[in-house]
Amino acid sequence: MPIKSKSIQSKSFIEAIERKHSKNKSENPKFRLHDIASRIILDPVFNTKSEQASINSGVYPRVTRCHKVPFIFGNKVSHVDGVPLMKSKQFDNHFHFGGLLQCGSVWSCPICSAKISALKCEQITQGFKNWQEIGRKDGKKYSQVMVSFTIPHYANQSIYDLRTDFMKSRRAMKGQQDLLRNPTFFPWKKICEEFGICGVLSGIETTWGYNGWHPHSHDILFLDRKLTKDELLEIQTRLVTAWIYACKRSKVKMSLNQETAMYSRSIRVSNAPTAEEYISKFGAIDYEKHKDILTPGWGAAQELTKSHIKKSRGEGGFTPWDFLRLIDQYPNDREIYLKFGRLFREYVRAFNAKQQLFWSKGFKAKLNLVDELYIIGR
Repeated sequence: MPIKSKSIQSKSFIEAIERKHSKNKSENPKFRLHDIASRIILDPVFNTKSEQASINSGVYPRVTRCHKVPFIFGNKVSHVDGVPLMKSKQFDNHFHFGGLLQCGSVWSCPICSAKISALKCEQITQGFKNWQEIGRKDGKKYSQVMVSFTIPHYANQSIYDLRTDFMKSRRAMKGQQDLLRNPTFFPWKKICEEFGICGVLSGIETTWGYNGWHPHSHDILFLDRKLTKDELLEIQTRLVTAWIYACKRSKVKMSLNQETAMYSRSIRVSNAPTAEEYISKFGAIDYEKHKDILTPGWGAAQELTKSHIKKSRGEGGFTPWDFLRLIDQYPNDREIYLKFGRLFREYVRAFNAKQQLFWSKGFKAKLNLVDELYIIGR
């Protein structure tokens, strides 16, 4: 519960709490990365004229004020008598400031990203569990298949253009209605009917490397049966054909060699992906608590490969959070700051206010999942 400033008699106690909060910020990497992200977004070196004009007029991006200013609802400050100190319900002698603005950005704010990821983690975990329960009630063994989609990309392409092409291709793949009567082609709707795909959960992300930006998605296909190895190969073949056709329809830039390479690189399918494999992209998961719905053999190292503090695996490849880590690691290197600051700013422009997870229409309700409620500024 809140401890209001007027109820605290000892000034030294308040100062001690403030020092503790400041120390936590310096020790917690999320706060350090958030400060770097705010610095980049406010730096005129990386801003367009319109962005800088907005900042100069006093309109600051929400992420730069996140956890730094009181939350204001309408014309009222959240706490008239000042920002309160909140005592932790879980840990003794742990305090934090309440009533602060929260930007709610999963893309550009390391602090809010961690909180939102935790909520998504819980929801997806419950979704996997509910799907297995629905299968048991129907007397069947329901399963999941993970599919990764990507498109060709060049070093000189912007992430905004690539993301636009990628999303256009995704929509084109789902809308191949004119091909339903073609007996030699299997569009998305036919693939769903043949392999028992009842719903899909998609998550988009991007990395950057020697060949430029690399947008891609990880999809979970919820199936009403378990696929054999032969069926896995078959569904991959069908998906690759449909995906390449969709990319061509969306006029994705690709050479003849890249088109050939797409048959082996554009899609990767794995049978019965565990909840932990997918959820670990957005937050940690308690393996022991959910091991009844997870495939045996996974350890902590495999679970926590991709979260809100994700680090790229490949050499020379970086995630957007890696940009901030490098700047944090080399605070006096101007060249690193300019290079990765520009990349981070470009990434924020392309993904800001965009949706991260996509559920099939009505499928979340079928899994009896409640929509996420993120109360900005609370």
